[in-house]
Amino acid sequence: MRCKAVDLELKKGEMLMLEPLGDIHYGSPAFMEEKFLERVEAIRRDRNRYWIGMGDYIDNVRPYKQGTVDKRWTTETLKGVPDWDEQIRGLVELLKPVAHKCLGLLWGNHEWSTMTSAEFEDRVCKPLGVDFLGGRAFLVLRIKSGKKVVREYSVFAIHGNYSGMRVGGALNRLQDLARIYDADVYLMGHTHSKAYQAEYRISIVAVGKKYVLVERPVIYVLTGGFLNPNYVGVEQYFDKHPLPRSIRVGTVTVGIDPWRGKIHGFE
Repeated sequence: MRCKAVDLELKKGEMLMLEPLGDIHYGSPAFMEEKFLERVEAIRRDRNRYWIGMGDYIDNVRPYKQGTVDKRWTTETLKGVPDWDEQIRGLVELLKPVAHKCLGLLWGNHEWSTMTSAEFEDRVCKPLGVDFLGGRAFLVLRIKSGKKVVREYSVFAIHGNYSGMRVGGALNRLQDLARIYDADVYLMGHTHSKAYQAEYRISIVAVGKKYVLVERPVIYVLTGGFLNPNYVGVEQYFDKHPLPRSIRVGTVTVGIDPWRGKIHGFE
């Protein structure tokens, strides 16, 4: 696990926008580059919008992984960007305009199946000048206005490994992890699903001789992706393993309002 604290500056009344980017699959012929670049541009333009990388940035499907045959590889893979070294270089170039707004990069199974963590850091993180967050990370966001810390929020982020058929099952998996990991924002990639659920947790604090119930907002987010499951003209993974659920390409943005103590989800 990796842990990181970040100071972020807001003006009074402004909201912090946290947009996860993951399951990009650069190099696949089904990668939706135009939609991905729309989100990159939105992050670049918005002064208060930051992003965290959720893993599976490149398709990186090779004939072999970890010493065994990778059955996902077919000649159809060659119709995208077949050279995985070029996939890494191309991905880095796409992310450079928003590298300064990145809170860190998780890695996913499409990276760790063929790379060491040191290689991922050297070839992806270091060229962008961002921190490596492993496959599981805690972040503390210290939101400041001037020299004053307005509020702190904790983020628990994982690439994840859910393989079920329902979006609700993926959210259940993330909420199960919340039994162990205490945070305000929970992020999980891997499923390509785009969904969120906002809730609150109840605790009690003593105020003088009285006890006051406190409702703390939390949000659980499946962070989406940019691989078109209905790409026409190429046999891909989803053709051989069709899912009984729709996948909507894009991201979910978490809006954090430290002034009112609110957390929102936006698509």
